Amino acid sequence: MMSIKCLFFSFSIGYGINRIEKSTDYEYWYGEEWMDYDDQLEIGWKYEIWQLYLDNARISELSTLPGMTKTKAFEILSNRKDSTTTQFLTSSSEFYRKVTNRNKWNSFTDDFEFRAHVKVLPPKASESFETERFEGSALGMTQKYFVRSNQLSFGGSFDKDRYEPDFDDLTRYWAAWNGSTTNIILGDFHVTTGHGLGLWTQPTFFDSYDAPGSYRRSGRGIMPSTDYIENSALRGIGVSQKIGRFRVTLFTSETKLDAILDESLKHVISLSSSGLHRTPIEREKEDIIHEVCFGGSLSCALSPSQLKELVVEMSGYHSKYSLPFNPEPESHRRYSMTGRYFGAGSANFIFTSPQYTIFGEGALDRDSNLAWLFGFGNSSGSSGKFDADFLVQHYPVEFSNPRAISQSTSASQYGKTSSALLVRGVPSSGFLKNWRSHIEIELLPWRSFSIPVAHSRSKVSFETTFRSVIDSKIILRFRRKTFESGTGENGHILPVTDNRLRITNDFLLEKDYFRYVSLWVEGVRQRIEYPSKMYSESPNQFGWMTGFRFSVQIGETSRGLGSINYSGSVTGFNTDSGSVILYIGDGYLPDRINSAQLSGKGIRWASSIYWRWSSRNWLTFKAARTHKTGNNAKSNDLEMYISLSYLFRNHK
Repeated sequence: MMSIKCLFFSFSIGYGINRIEKSTDYEYWYGEEWMDYDDQLEIGWKYEIWQLYLDNARISELSTLPGMTKTKAFEILSNRKDSTTTQFLTSSSEFYRKVTNRNKWNSFTDDFEFRAHVKVLPPKASESFETERFEGSALGMTQKYFVRSNQLSFGGSFDKDRYEPDFDDLTRYWAAWNGSTTNIILGDFHVTTGHGLGLWTQPTFFDSYDAPGSYRRSGRGIMPSTDYIENSALRGIGVSQKIGRFRVTLFTSETKLDAILDESLKHVISLSSSGLHRTPIEREKEDIIHEVCFGGSLSCALSPSQLKELVVEMSGYHSKYSLPFNPEPESHRRYSMTGRYFGAGSANFIFTSPQYTIFGEGALDRDSNLAWLFGFGNSSGSSGKFDADFLVQHYPVEFSNPRAISQSTSASQYGKTSSALLVRGVPSSGFLKNWRSHIEIELLPWRSFSIPVAHSRSKVSFETTFRSVIDSKIILRFRRKTFESGTGENGHILPVTDNRLRITNDFLLEKDYFRYVSLWVEGVRQRIEYPSKMYSESPNQFGWMTGFRFSVQIGETSRGLGSINYSGSVTGFNTDSGSVILYIGDGYLPDRINSAQLSGKGIRWASSIYWRWSSRNWLTFKAARTHKTGNNAKSNDLEMYISLSYLFRNHK
């Protein structure tokens, strides 16, 4: 029998109380859901707590909610007193809830949640080496918890990677007061302002397979930190106060950061974001420098009409590090951070209407280097027409702002000028259901590593959905990226083209009814993907992946047992080398298993059993495994996940 060498166990406990206390009858509410960072990478944004009341909500506020378009937001505000707004519910949100006059002042909900994650890894050829090299146990643990009562909430999390010696290697904790006009956070939090040029601490997803839905990125002020990314969160106090049309946000923070020091231990070469502290060398980087940071923002919302809004905001921050940054004098570090003091000031605006949106931002660093962006988008709001977004941005090569993010689909922000165009369409009839296309071109003044010369890169993506037969659809996605990588034998720069084609077929099948239960195959998905990398002076590399996904549903039973759903998938893959990587996520599984990177040759399967006996009470068990073939096969790991959610609801 195969022996089991290590386990990965993590659990989450959550308890929350939500009180609905509002004089209006209608509440627009967006709930919180726990998510791992891998989940954020897959979908590109993170769930947060949102409470917006329809009586005074603006179109810009509703438009920023995940899954909410400007067209839907416009229709909600136009019919805010009509109960038919429930049609805008999404699968992951409770967007609309009506509170009756009888219990709207005293109704509350108690939530209790428990989750467990067990990951089993079979023996590996290098496992004895890893055991000798790493000092901690092979047990990994992640804990998340929260308590929320009306406007007061508490939360915390602990994270330990495999082979790390401490169970609380990364700790997050916070307490928050979320009032109608005042927000206060103590502990770990994020600050996001404008469109990312001046101040944005929250980790953000950059590149994606699909064409983006929009170029607009709107800051949301202060919010608790629930991620596990090193060096991202602030730790201190943040306060946000709304006064009429104005909102003032102030914060102060002192954090410890992981960093790489030079031989003298007096200068910082770069910050370290791996988050791994398994060996003495890795632990030497842990919490080695301090950052003191303070800043704030002032925004003003002007409403020419109920459906049009102009928001203007100014923000800034100043930070001081305990050790100065003095990178090694190498070509690839010629534009890295230098000094001990950093900061930036920015001004941004966004004008929103049912037909179009205009936004922009400019930011100055401590050396008065100006970075800017400008964007425009229109929304026709009807079928048979198309919408378009345009974005242009410029970052000087000397621009240095460690608390900024790039607005483009790539993570690099230093020294580039880029433009992007996004076009979307919804035909009024015919075989084509919808489509969108995205093109982005970046001009960079220097290349990474040892080649300090200008170069460019581009990305083109296209996505369309076809109507095939009744209750079926075909989704076609194509992405093409071109960039320059290194030099050849004759010194010429080597261009690289990365192509990816994905074809997805969704089939929804009819139900079959039995005496006590309704049993049917809910849906079947077939996915085919062809990645390739084309090189000018070396052999091209190709790959393929194909698989099926299916879901079997046992509906509400006459014996009151609720509903049971079984979902599974089988995927085969084959790539020429490790440079051609396929990505597959199990997002369709309840409480999904983390996404997997597939390369080489093999098969991956995933399975989930999901039992729900009420709207918020459920139990699920999941398992997934990747089987690889060949002499260099690795990561034949078995993942198992058990999660339970129990809701006690009591109305007074």
